[in-house]
Amino acid sequence: MISIGAVSSASGAAGYYANDNYYTEGEGADHSQWHWRGPEALGLTGSVATAAFEAVLEGRLPNGANITTPSGQEHRPGLDMAFSAPKSVSLMALVGGDERLLVAFEASVKATLGWVERNLIEARRFDEKSGTQQPVKTGNMVAGLFTHDLSRNRDPQLHIHAVIANATQRPDGAWRALRNDPLYAQQATIAAVHNADLRAWIEALGYRTTPAHNPAYGQFEITGISRDHIMAFSTRREEIAAALEASGRGGTAAERELAALSTRAAKDPGISREEDRAAWAERAASIGFDPAPLREAAMAQMARGGTIWDRGLRASRVSPPEGRPLSPPWAWPRARRIHWCQRGRAGSRRRTMPQRRRSPRASGISARMRRASAALI
Repeated sequence: MISIGAVSSASGAAGYYANDNYYTEGEGADHSQWHWRGPEALGLTGSVATAAFEAVLEGRLPNGANITTPSGQEHRPGLDMAFSAPKSVSLMALVGGDERLLVAFEASVKATLGWVERNLIEARRFDEKSGTQQPVKTGNMVAGLFTHDLSRNRDPQLHIHAVIANATQRPDGAWRALRNDPLYAQQATIAAVHNADLRAWIEALGYRTTPAHNPAYGQFEITGISRDHIMAFSTRREEIAAALEASGRGGTAAERELAALSTRAAKDPGISREEDRAAWAERAASIGFDPAPLREAAMAQMARGGTIWDRGLRASRVSPPEGRPLSPPWAWPRARRIHWCQRGRAGSRRRTMPQRRRSPRASGISARMRRASAALI
C-alpha cells in the first residue's frame, strides 16, 4: 500500500523521520539514506543527517541554490510517500526472522522510486509564447528514505517513508519546486508498480503469493499465512474500520486515509524493542502462528531452484549467474553475458548480450541479501 501526504514542517519532519524506530537497533546509523539523482547532483550521500535534511526541506540546497516561492507564499517542504509492506511480509520478516525480506522490500521501494523519478517528476517553466507556466520533466528528485517497522499500535509493520523534498533540477540547470500533480494523479499506478516488483522479489525468495483480501492495484499476501493471523497483528486496521463505520463513510482510499489520521495515536517511546519482539512471539503462539516451517520451506524452494523465476529462466534458456541461486534477472548480483538461441533457417545461432556495469546500489543490495541468506542457513 502507498500513501502520499504533504510534509507540514521541515523541522518537525527532520526530527520525526530521523529518530523513529528502525527494524535493527544495531544498524541505527543506516536507517536512512539519500536517494538517487537529485542528492548525487547536490553531493548528498550516505545516511541522512538531520541538519542537511531540514535545510533541504526548507529549500536551502547544499550548492547554495534556494527554492524561491511567489511573493507572500510559504515554501512547501515536500511530500511523504509511504510504502507499506503486505502484513504477511512484515510477519515473516519481523516475527519470522527472514531478513531477506527486509532487503527485498527496500530494493522494491527503490525500484519503484526510480520509476517515479524517470516518469513523474516535473517542475514548471515559464513559456513566453503562451505567457503561462508549463510542466517540464526533470528526471531527478531529492528524497530521503527512512525504514520503520512499527505501526502506531506497535504491531509489526514494515514500511518506508520516502520524503521527497520540494526541489528538482530542470534541464536548464536551474533548481525549482516540484510540480506535484503527476504524483497524486498516478498514485494508483505507483502502487501497482511497487506491488508487481515486490511480488517478484518475494516469489524469487521461494515463497508463493496469493491475491490479498482487497487485491486492488495488485496487492498480495504470502501463501500459508491465514487471514486470521493477519488480522491478529492488524489492530490499526480494526481501529480505522471502526472509525469508518462510526462515521458512515464508505471506505474509499481517501476516506481511509482521513480515518487513519483521525485515529492515529502517538507511539510509546518507553517500550523497548526486546519487549516488542517478546509481545509478538507471545501473540503468535497464542493464535498458533509458527513462521519457521514457512520460512524454511521458502529457503529450501529457493535452494532447489524451484521458484517461478527458475522455471521462467529455464523455459527461456537464459542461464543465471554461475554459482548463484536464481532470482529475478534485475536482482542478479553481477551483470554478465547472457546467451540464448535464435532459431532460423540455418539452424541455431548463439548470440551474446553486451555486459553491463554493475551499479553500486545493486552491489549493496546483493551483499545484504547474501548476508541475510547466510544468517538463516
